[in-house]
Amino acid sequence: MRNLFSNSLEDNLENTVFLYIKPVDIEQKRINMQKIASVIKSVPRSSDIVAHGKGSGFYLILYNSGVAGAKSVVSRVKNKLANICKIYANAAQITASFEEMEPVLYSSMNDQISAAKEFNFLNELNITNTIEVMDITDENGKKLKDFKKEFFDNFEKIVAPVFFRMQTTYNESFPESEIKFNISETQSSFYIAQNNIKSELLITYPSYIKIIFDIIQTKENETPEARRTVLDFEDFSEEKITLIIQDMINDFINKLNAENIKIPE
Repeated sequence: MRNLFSNSLEDNLENTVFLYIKPVDIEQKRINMQKIASVIKSVPRSSDIVAHGKGSGFYLILYNSGVAGAKSVVSRVKNKLANICKIYANAAQITASFEEMEPVLYSSMNDQISAAKEFNFLNELNITNTIEVMDITDENGKKLKDFKKEFFDNFEKIVAPVFFRMQTTYNESFPESEIKFNISETQSSFYIAQNNIKSELLITYPSYIKIIFDIIQTKENETPEARRTVLDFEDFSEEKITLIIQDMINDFINKLNAENIKIPE
């Protein structure tokens, strides 16, 4: 999904639509998600993309379709599933990354269902600082405290072994560099520095649902370079964070090469 969004943006594909379809049961009947998935996958063109999404929903990428194409797909899905479930859908033209657009479509779906609006096309996506927040409150705050503890315990089990392994590996590869990491309940970090070059991965989790990764490259007397990745915690894994740290290390190596600093074999 993420690569397809990037390709659409890089190739300037106009009218490529990101569509989120949410099946809702009728009269509390149990719905067969496998059957619904088969129907949804059969409707779009062979060049379009269908994938399972959050909240028992489906993500579709519709090439060169625009609003009319999205409406047509949703209409055909609704007709085929009319006796099984109710279909709600929202869509928007791909104008930003998957990590930026997905939370907007997903978070707006509940309001759409409450308003009984079966189809919605978001013309202007407000993706700035979109963070999904859970309402976890009780009289003494115990529920929130327990939720945060469970989140952090699981987070630490994934991050700590990766940080330690990567530090050990790159201490051997870069004996002239300083490599450190830190894990806390509010922010975790991993960084490598040599001479006046520093690459840092900052991980924050303000909602305890989304995990935000910021890779920041800094060099003395130059403007820092930064890029961001956002993951749902359910998609978070040792493999994902290892790849992200590896990307950061690759940026660091490129900076060292640009400075003609010798890199050990």
